[in-house]
Amino acid sequence: MEQHVKLETLGELWKIYNNISNMVYLVITRGIGAGVVIDGKIREGENGYLGEIAFLPLSEKLNYEELKKGDRNLGYFESKCDIRKIEGLVEDYYKNKGIKKSFKKFSDIARLYKENTAIKKLINKNIIRTLALGIASTIIVLDPEIVVINGEIIELGEDFLNLLRNEIFNITPYKREIVFSKLKNKSGKL
Repeated sequence: MEQHVKLETLGELWKIYNNISNMVYLVITRGIGAGVVIDGKIREGENGYLGEIAFLPLSEKLNYEELKKGDRNLGYFESKCDIRKIEGLVEDYYKNKGIKKSFKKFSDIARLYKENTAIKKLINKNIIRTLALGIASTIIVLDPEIVVINGEIIELGEDFLNLLRNEIFNITPYKREIVFSKLKNKSGKL
């Protein structure tokens, strides 16, 4: 995932945002990764961990004991708001209604998000704030000009992005451009 995110970051930077010097590129799928561009160059940090935001100790309701005992291979932040979390929320919603439903593709959940008010509220209530905390923290620390979001999460559409953007703007004084990737699944194909 690490190298893949860096490749996608470069693709997005070179093909779409070549006039940007400081950018954070987020991939939100089954996990969360970030590529960081500072002064026009992709950065890796001392040990190559710059951009490993999946491990941020962030959640709308932080459980410190859960954080300490957490799976070291799965970041605390990503476990609260990646695609797996969304799939689990939707499957549990139907299970609680006595309906056995599983989804083969995230696009099925994205379609439900756009068509079903209850599913939209469920995802918004359980995902937006935590995701906004992580992105706002990244903005505060790295001070990018733009945050580009890619991965399966973009299938939720512009309503989701607008809610996310508004929540980020509610918790940080720094208003940065926050967009979905224009290249989508082509960002890593240079």
